[in-house]
Amino acid sequence: MIPVRSASAVADRSISPRLWYLTACVFLTLGVMLLVGCSQGAMNMATVSKPSEPAAQAVSIVNQPASLSVPVGEPASFSVTVNGTGPFTYQWSENGAPISGATSSSYTTPMVTAEDNGESFAVSVSNSVNSLTSTSAVLTVGPRSPETGDLRFQQVDSPSEADQGTGDITLLLFADNSGGDFANATGTPLQLGNGNCNSSTAHDCTWEMFFKDLPTGQSGLTMFYNGGEYSNLASDLAGGATGVESTLASPNSVITSLDLEPVNNAYAVAWIQASSQSGAGSAFAMKREVVAPNAVQDAVAKDAAQSRVMTAVSFDANGRVNLISYGWQGDTSTTYDTQVVAVGATDIEAAASELANEGYILTAFGGDTTNGFLLIGTKVKGDTMARPLLIFDQSTNGSPYTSALEGYAPVARVEYANANGALGWILVYEK
Repeated sequence: MIPVRSASAVADRSISPRLWYLTACVFLTLGVMLLVGCSQGAMNMATVSKPSEPAAQAVSIVNQPASLSVPVGEPASFSVTVNGTGPFTYQWSENGAPISGATSSSYTTPMVTAEDNGESFAVSVSNSVNSLTSTSAVLTVGPRSPETGDLRFQQVDSPSEADQGTGDITLLLFADNSGGDFANATGTPLQLGNGNCNSSTAHDCTWEMFFKDLPTGQSGLTMFYNGGEYSNLASDLAGGATGVESTLASPNSVITSLDLEPVNNAYAVAWIQASSQSGAGSAFAMKREVVAPNAVQDAVAKDAAQSRVMTAVSFDANGRVNLISYGWQGDTSTTYDTQVVAVGATDIEAAASELANEGYILTAFGGDTTNGFLLIGTKVKGDTMARPLLIFDQSTNGSPYTSALEGYAPVARVEYANANGALGWILVYEK
């Protein structure tokens, strides 16, 4: 039996070292239930070793900033992806000069202007090990895009035209006194010129259009067409009580093409409609004007100064010009420059090219082989950047539906007698 001494005895320095050690072991075990290793030599306390931390990894760039093409009036967003041990420090620069506050893995510019074209952007990234700088991304500034949801610009630069030319195309040949629609689709303007009407007999006209389904994942647009009696034009434009004409005057519809054939008591019209009207911002207000040919430019310019865009034009029985324009509640402040060009069928290609080079979108095209053809160009006031244009002439280009048309929208279509007297056609695309 191990003797247990009093506290005074324990404190006595004359107690042997062995007895002092055993007594301490008992007190620890029985008093506080702390189990420790006890041995004759010494008290051993367990120790836990801390694992060594891995060495920090140098920063490396996985995805370099990509060069971008951005329309005037929109921001450009650059980004970088890195590997290594964080935290990371970022600093973006423009043309080699640091950009204040641009210290994250991405950088978004203010709304770009024409003067920003060709600017270069790079980012320096560092961590505790090293620092490196990305390759430079170049900003290309292109012509201005219409506002999202603005149906007045023939779908130019709209998401619906993102894969134009890569899907099935539906040909429609319809007569007057008939109409219909294609849901979740867009279409070309009416084919104008020769061949619409076969004689001066009433209701002896047909028109051709092409329709194309919206890209996968998109919906909400319907393309309408209608052939009616010329004498009913005014009432039909106001919106009929039944049939497809009832959607003509709806606030979410925009007429994109018009052809008047008074000798045949016929007309044709095509329009696009958004499937829903989400608030006042999506509402369009139509106006029809009938003016003399020499008054067209002034009428178009006055509407443009009031934030209205001309979308369709045609000649009536007296050679007067019928103009269809729209205001948009989504944008009531933007004013536009406009240009009206009157040409014969064989000069359409040159006229359309000149308008595009001056920055105009061809928002209205119409006419006939008797009165000539009118091209109405519209652009935001002050814009000067040239717009991409593709023109397909049947006699020289072959099929107009190719992958080269991605992002392009059809804005004009005409059939005409070429230099050899044979019928040909021209299809104009813009971007």
